[in-house]
Amino acid sequence: MPNARRKKQPVRVDPQLRRRWLRRAGVLVMLLAFVVMVWAGIERLRDPQTLPVRQVRIEGELTYLDRAELERVAAPLVSGGFFTIDLRRVEAAVEALPWVYDVSLRRQWPDTLELRVTEQVAIARWGDEALLNQYGELFSPPVESFPGGLAVLHGPVGQQRELIARFIKVSELLKGAGLRPRALVEDERRAWRLTLDSGVEMLLGREEMLARLERFVTVYPQTLARKAEALARVDLRYTNGFAVAWRAETQPAAQ
Repeated sequence: MPNARRKKQPVRVDPQLRRRWLRRAGVLVMLLAFVVMVWAGIERLRDPQTLPVRQVRIEGELTYLDRAELERVAAPLVSGGFFTIDLRRVEAAVEALPWVYDVSLRRQWPDTLELRVTEQVAIARWGDEALLNQYGELFSPPVESFPGGLAVLHGPVGQQRELIARFIKVSELLKGAGLRPRALVEDERRAWRLTLDSGVEMLLGREEMLARLERFVTVYPQTLARKAEALARVDLRYTNGFAVAWRAETQPAAQ
């Protein structure tokens, strides 16, 4: 029958192609399941009640810092879980303490935060209200915590690094002669004045102050050491020598 409708033939799917699509769908489902599991795990770890930090441990050699005070500063900020604690916030709070030079933080499994603290090293006083460390950096702890016996430095604001470098060299030179500095001053004319631990004042001038001091240290043991108690002032601003003033005299004697 020419007008009879032809029966539709069923579409045949290649079995190999079907298996390929099924494998891809299975991989996609597994990947989605893995992503969901990872996300759930991250959310779980972000919960402060998961692995809370229960202990703050302070490490480092401390002289002027109190471990209890460090723990008191850090403890209120340790509010997150082991993986979510804000380390930068804790670090900033501890570094704000004036006797702290540096602090490094480390998590220790399963519930401990370790703070390794490096204390400031005071080399000299800067005037009456601050201290200088070995890098020429100012820090201002309470005056009552200042170490005793520190030399005092004075100079133009912003010249702390130069002053501490000069002071260290001066201290090394004097040590060879058994002398110690009490104060080092650079005045507004950029002239240097040194006071020894014995109270002797030394005028060093503006140029070649280290060379002048070295010349004095070379001859001091043979010429002045036995009369040190009577020495009041030494003027090193001469080209080839120096002048001294004795405690019982008003006029310096040339040397």
